[in-house]
Amino acid sequence: MDPSRSIFSPFSQKLVLLLWLSLTVWLIYGMLFERYPAAYLIEWQVQLFNGYYYPKVTGLILIVGAGLVSFPVGLTLDFITRKGLFRPKPTE
Repeated sequence: MDPSRSIFSPFSQKLVLLLWLSLTVWLIYGMLFERYPAAYLIEWQVQLFNGYYYPKVTGLILIVGAGLVSFPVGLTLDFITRKGLFRPKPTE
């Protein structure tokens, strides 16, 4: 992807991807072994759906949640360093 078209700087792209992958692995572990935070989500689904829970829905919610956490981290880093979406406009 052309770096001039991305909203993240190259470093932030790598950081967001690494953070998202790390969170996803941790959340999948939590889902498989019913640990925090997946255990709370599973418990909530059991209460909501009369004793059943749906692993695919749980996984989807957790993976989207990991993305919602990692995306602002990249934007904040670019804002602090004035890169990516927040780089200064060239003056002519």
